[in-house]
Amino acid sequence: MKKIILIACVKEKLNHPAKAIDIYQGSLFKNWLNLAGKIDYDLLFILSGKHGLLGPQKIIHPYDLNLNNQNNEYKKKWAENVVKELKLISDLKKDQYIFFCEDSYKELISSFLTNHQSL
Repeated sequence: MKKIILIACVKEKLNHPAKAIDIYQGSLFKNWLNLAGKIDYDLLFILSGKHGLLGPQKIIHPYDLNLNNQNNEYKKKWAENVVKELKLISDLKKDQYIFFCEDSYKELISSFLTNHQSL
């Protein structure tokens, strides 16, 4: 069983392309990242409202898109894409997923995951 950290993106970003782990500058994101660092995990991903599931080293450009402000069709497609990506790298029934995010992000994908928790 793998332990997988999922951290939500935040509005505050650098104004130039950077690694996903570095581009998000909000204090909430930094706090979540700090807390995640205290857990013995196998994989860490960022839940981006624009890009879906991001590996921490993926280079992205700054963007202004809040998942909470999108329509239900967008959110459904976003969740389907995130779950599809998770299936490629994890076992949705056996692996443990630890969320650092608002409930709105978690609610979109947690029903597909058997073992999950929020911190």
